[in-house]
Amino acid sequence: MPLAVLAVLAAGGGLWWALGDAGKPDRGSQDSATSRPDDGSGTPGGQAASPAGTQSSPAAWASGSGSLPTGYLGTWQGTITTRVGGLPSTFKVEFGGGKVGGVVGRTSNASAFSDTVCRGELTLLAASADRIELQERPVGTDPRCTGEPEKQTYTPAGSGALHLEVSGAPLGMDPSGDLAKQG
Repeated sequence: MPLAVLAVLAAGGGLWWALGDAGKPDRGSQDSATSRPDDGSGTPGGQAASPAGTQSSPAAWASGSGSLPTGYLGTWQGTITTRVGGLPSTFKVEFGGGKVGGVVGRTSNASAFSDTVCRGELTLLAASADRIELQERPVGTDPRCTGEPEKQTYTPAGSGALHLEVSGAPLGMDPSGDLAKQG
């Protein structure tokens, strides 16, 4: 029997292990995790994102009364890489707004080594002008996703990007990387 390929993948519903041909993910039960969260604005899916490559004003990154700063709103995507082993995955986060204690976003993380996509939802823990801290709760039942909650910290980076740092991933694999705003 061939040895299963062990690929460590980061974030998006927890760090997960993908074992060779262990089966396909149950995408049907996870489709609702890809919708944008409601920010209470009355607009389905929250506020509209600004176009890719646009720079937000410094005020957009400031937080008022425990809310997600508007500079984070929209869809962001990029490659994140694990601290141990340097394993990449494509990470996507969609922020729709909200306040501390509420769900303000959804994540998906696509393995670079298989068709595994792990998903999660983000609860805002803290927000300031220079960072937001969130707790990710895994969504879905794919056995290749660990189901372990992780803390995510986002900070504005150069050229209008966001930098993501994950902590609490199994085995200390804590991935990080820069995400670009999507159209």
